[in-house]
Amino acid sequence: MKKSRVLFWQNCFHPKNRTKKNWILLGLLGAGWICGIAGILSPLIMFVSAIAIPGTFEWFDVFVSIEFCGIGLFISIGMYYATISVKKVFLRYLEYNAANVKGGIKRD
Repeated sequence: MKKSRVLFWQNCFHPKNRTKKNWILLGLLGAGWICGIAGILSPLIMFVSAIAIPGTFEWFDVFVSIEFCGIGLFISIGMYYATISVKKVFLRYLEYNAANVKGGIKRD
């Protein structure tokens, strides 16, 4: 491996950078949920804009908003399972830290 790649991976697992990874992961989860919810609400937003500004209604917008609604549903389902798995990993990490503080990890 090139030296720059080795330094990158060593820097990623440095203890000071672990909290940055947690914030990045939470940001990705939040962005995924926002994208999913925005996709689900796109037909409602389209109809509200058609009522507010009557001259802008087009049937193409209806079909595109329905498509975005379907994509938003799939994104939300995926984010649900991603959130559950991140929660499990986070709880395992907390249990590991608690066991470490109490007296170390005992391996058989």
